[in-house]
Amino acid sequence: MKKSILYIISILGVSLLLLNSCRDDEKTLFSYGDDILDGAIVYFAEEPPLVLGVNAVSEVLYGGDIVDPLGNVATYDLEMHASLSGVITDTVLVGSYTSFPFNLSLTSQDLADLLGVDISDINFGDSFYFSGTVTSKNGIVYYGEAPEIGDDGSWIPNGRTQIEAFDPTNGYKDGFLFDFTIGCPSDSYDPGSVAGDYNAFSASWGIDGTVSITVDANDPTTIYVAGITDLEGQPSHTPMTWHINPETNVVTVDPVVICANYYGYPDMFYRGGGTIFPCAGNTFSMALDPQILNLGGWGAQSFTFTKL
Repeated sequence: MKKSILYIISILGVSLLLLNSCRDDEKTLFSYGDDILDGAIVYFAEEPPLVLGVNAVSEVLYGGDIVDPLGNVATYDLEMHASLSGVITDTVLVGSYTSFPFNLSLTSQDLADLLGVDISDINFGDSFYFSGTVTSKNGIVYYGEAPEIGDDGSWIPNGRTQIEAFDPTNGYKDGFLFDFTIGCPSDSYDPGSVAGDYNAFSASWGIDGTVSITVDANDPTTIYVAGITDLEGQPSHTPMTWHINPETNVVTVDPVVICANYYGYPDMFYRGGGTIFPCAGNTFSMALDPQILNLGGWGAQSFTFTKL
């Protein structure tokens, strides 16, 4: 089964070094095949939030100043699609831009108009995904498509940006691939309403069943998620430990071993994080990477935990 294959990310440090060099030295060159080309990249002058907490959907205002640091961009085309209450929309063109820097500013009404939906169709927990394509002044096209990972752990670049513009933690420099989710208001987290049974679902990981969540008696921002590997017939000996930031509703996961014998592998645990949506029934949207201690993992999988 798919869980019998692991990968080891052995060049994480090298990739991060390349990213930092690209931001610090704007004359970094981009390679493609046997050619060496001047890079044509764009990014936000100040990176926007991944989760935009608002009191009402009508208050959404997302964006920032997008810059062309090398002065090599002729055209920047930006596309978007969304996940609205779990339904994936068509991809639409946000705009084509030829003058830099420019301010990208999108209200909830703008998003609705672009997608051809009513603003009432946009809710807390909905996500919006953007992909940029850059045409340089010498006609080379760079586009936001993440590298794949080979069996040996090496990056297999797609598009023209290669790994020099790729951060394995956050994706491409934020002008090529970026997204945001509409979050609940700050301080809306209520530990008294979190405990209970949840449906844990992941299409990519093949999970669909019930887990239980309890709240730490001494720390209401720490919760325990029990029973997730049991859904695969692999008994867990301890629950996952999650921490909730009540100001941002961001969830972080402690890398605690939860299963001593996972399909024959010792010491299985999850890394990752996500967001809780207290104003949407305490739903959790999580990106969890199943790992085997000292061996590696299977990559981040999308999970949703919905209170029953």
